Amino acid sequence: DVAKEESPFTLTQVKRLRIIATLLAVYAIIDIAASYNSAFLQLSTINAGYVSTNGSAIMKIDFAPFVASAVVFAFSFVFKYGVLLQEFSDETL
Repeated sequence: DVAKEESPFTLTQVKRLRIIATLLAVYAIIDIAASYNSAFLQLSTINAGYVSTNGSAIMKIDFAPFVASAVVFAFSFVFKYGVLLQEFSDETL
């Protein structure tokens, strides 16, 4: 939109950012579910990978997608505020 010389502060951009934030959160949840299932599969027969000394599974959780989702969602609020400021500026002129 910026290359087309349009304002980046539109509700379309806010919706796009919120969609990206939602997709990142869904990815993070799917990643946790896949890690959770693979840890229990490794405990049953192969017994290799994420196994602690007491026999319980150790599951690694990647918090990067959650943090990225929160950052993108925060940017959507910044862009929404930019939309409101743009509308206020256009009304005063």
